[in-house]
Amino acid sequence: MPLRLQPVHRPLLSACFAVLTVCAYMPTLKGAAGKPTWTGGNGNGTTPGKWDTNTRPGQADIVHVGNGAAKYTSDESIGALELTTDTGATAPGKIEGTGTVTFVGGAGLASSWDSGEISFSSGGGVVFDTGATLTIATGSSHKLSGGSLTNKGSASWEGGSIDISGGATFSNNAGGTFTAGFDGTVSNGGSASFVNAGTFTKSAGAAGSATDIRAVFTNTGSVNANAGTLKLSGGGSSSGSIAVGNGAKLQIASNNYTFDTTAFSGSGTVELAGATTTFKGASGNAKVSVNASGAAAEFDTSASTLDTLTLGSGTVSSTNSGSASVTSLQWNGGTLNAKVTSAGSTFDDTAKSLGASADLTLNGNTSWSGGT
Repeated sequence: MPLRLQPVHRPLLSACFAVLTVCAYMPTLKGAAGKPTWTGGNGNGTTPGKWDTNTRPGQADIVHVGNGAAKYTSDESIGALELTTDTGATAPGKIEGTGTVTFVGGAGLASSWDSGEISFSSGGGVVFDTGATLTIATGSSHKLSGGSLTNKGSASWEGGSIDISGGATFSNNAGGTFTAGFDGTVSNGGSASFVNAGTFTKSAGAAGSATDIRAVFTNTGSVNANAGTLKLSGGGSSSGSIAVGNGAKLQIASNNYTFDTTAFSGSGTVELAGATTTFKGASGNAKVSVNASGAAAEFDTSASTLDTLTLGSGTVSSTNSGSASVTSLQWNGGTLNAKVTSAGSTFDDTAKSLGASADLTLNGNTSWSGGT
């Protein structure tokens, strides 16, 4: 029997084409994450042909950049980022441009930065939004060589260095959390800055090592130095709160730092190991130690209230009628040239120097075991 084909009715055929057309132009909706991979070389990140999916990534996607530079000259919103260096890559992964690329995060959309570079200009940069998570890991360098990286969500630093140059800024915004889970270095290749308006936590560290922030560190939020040593060697200022945990240390070294109305808490030590550290109306139970010949503590303008002031080397001074009230003064050496009131004092048998501008009031018990 011959095969007979039935004609397709034109209305049905038109409906099929209509469905295909709608599907072809359907926008990407946020759902299960895809992973467009950068195909290599340099190009515009909004060009579909530069991704192995041949699509323009959107808020449902985790973009993988591990070979060459994806450039953004306008603002873009994407799910998450994997920035790395692929095996066999001709160049490390890089995100660059003049626009602002926002990674929105959400369920199944976690960002990671294993290596590679972020480099923007003209006010551009990358933003990890309030629902985003970012993990900075591996032993590689993580380069921020221009523009800004802004964290509004949850960022954890677990390995490698963060190398900031070109006047770039790493910002942990209000509501954001940044956790340093090991001893690493934030390097400064010029006028780099790290701005904390959220919560910065050092959660772990080894004896004899430190998490060293060599960029200018500005704190208007909260800093929790819970373990090990958090070293601020790039200078800067704090008007926020600082908690130093039991056995932990916040160390100031190399460049001048200012605590302006900073509220201290915790039983750890604030160690001044170099440069000049200025206290302006600081309060709380800080245990401040000045034990290096090049270190100086300066009380400026208003009264500061501290728990313990230990002076073993270096200088303590006042300027602009600044002063300090301490629960305990432990004076083992160095030069005291400040207005200080102490509720209890201990002087050991080493040589000490009382400056011409000193105004020392000793209340409570004072123990002097010798020395001059």
